[in-house]
Amino acid sequence: MLSVAGCVQTESDQIESNNASLQPSLAESFSDSFLIGTAIAPAHYERLQSELIRQHFNAAVAENVMKSLYLQPEEGAFYWDDADAFVEFAEANDMHITGHTLAWHS
Repeated sequence: MLSVAGCVQTESDQIESNNASLQPSLAESFSDSFLIGTAIAPAHYERLQSELIRQHFNAAVAENVMKSLYLQPEEGAFYWDDADAFVEFAEANDMHITGHTLAWHS
């Protein structure tokens, strides 16, 4: 990342700048044709990517948090926090939600 002395840009400024250069929204552009989706991980909820996701996508798949390994890390011990956070983020942003495959090759 480049840094220029005396020039400070906040994350909010970066989001505004990025939004202005990224118009129109992909989701809006294709809303009559099909969904525009992306994989989402917990790190995306509060980082700069969350604004990009909110602006351009209307469908989301859980990157890993809905895989059986993460939902049941050991037999009989279930962990729902990350999966619940994924669903809350997607619902709050009116996104079509896809979980994860029930059976996987490995």
